[in-house]
Amino acid sequence: MRLLVETKGQFQLRVEDTGELIRHTGYTLVRPSAFISARVAIGQVEVIDRTNDEATDTEWQAYARECDGDLVVAAAAFVAAFPVGGAPAAPEAPAQKPAKPAKPARNAS
Repeated sequence: MRLLVETKGQFQLRVEDTGELIRHTGYTLVRPSAFISARVAIGQVEVIDRTNDEATDTEWQAYARECDGDLVVAAAAFVAAFPVGGAPAAPEAPAQKPAKPAKPARNAS
């Protein structure tokens, strides 16, 4: 799992456990760690959403650019593309009616 996070001020943070840099503007995708948990607990960082492990911060930045900086739209699209628990959900197929049982053959005697 990865976390889409934002600092709660005009500062950036370097995650001690992983060396990742949380930018001072916008959202950053990072791995969960004790450092992140501590910063959330003291109000320096807010977790915006979660993604699966396949997502990267580089991909997140591309989504943000494509949405012209609209982070809400970009985050929704990004999380949908990298959902926690696996691949994006496929649209459900319409329910099919159960097959009718075959009629017994008539005896022609």
